[in-house]
Amino acid sequence: MVDCFACCFCFPDDPVEDDPRIQHANRWKVLMKDAPTEETLWCCYGAFCPVCAAYQLRTRALGYNMNNYRCCQGYLQFCCISPGNMGEENCPEFCLCMEVCCCLSCSISATRFMIMDQYSIVSDPCDNRIIRFNNFMQILSCVLNLLSICIEELYVRIFREAAQIVDLIAKIVYMVTFGCMAAQMKSEMEFREKQGQGPNAGSHAPATVEMNRGTGATGGHVQQQHQQQTTIPVVEAKPVNDVERY
Repeated sequence: MVDCFACCFCFPDDPVEDDPRIQHANRWKVLMKDAPTEETLWCCYGAFCPVCAAYQLRTRALGYNMNNYRCCQGYLQFCCISPGNMGEENCPEFCLCMEVCCCLSCSISATRFMIMDQYSIVSDPCDNRIIRFNNFMQILSCVLNLLSICIEELYVRIFREAAQIVDLIAKIVYMVTFGCMAAQMKSEMEFREKQGQGPNAGSHAPATVEMNRGTGATGGHVQQQHQQQTTIPVVEAKPVNDVERY
């Protein structure tokens, strides 16, 4: 834990309440904090070309079998997003392209959840801190931008300059976090493939999904009915947790 970024020590490292992956026994081969040194090229690639990296990671996680693609693999279901009913079966490559372009953060989080469920990987405490720090910076940037619009004219310039500075920092933090996360997933899949544990290409939410929402945006849970498969088992898409939505 001492190797975590100093700024991240202000944030808790415990998993969110009711984390469905807390019982998983395995750990990531490369932690996010170690990704810049362990997977330098992929860390840079993910930071500067996040859309391309997200697309490649999803296709690799699916075993390059796009017939099993679903929007966010069924992990994120809200508003107008209804995985399995958005035309994915007709043109999955185009749908994935739209997903990574329009919902990049949701896309990379869904791929990470998918890998964690495939290989029974538990969230790392330091990873949780890094992701929470990133979440905080994005929210702080949003709040300051809103204040710069609504505040009295006397303080507009101060808040605008502060918002611009924080916005720049938030973007850099996002790029670094994304790059580390992408490198972590690439390293894990590469390691598993060498061990003969290729990706479970059936890892997506089944077609029959009933969504029950709680009082808040993250209070919902998913009740799913699995269809029996004879060749490739299906990994259940578990509800998203707030730690990794950034």
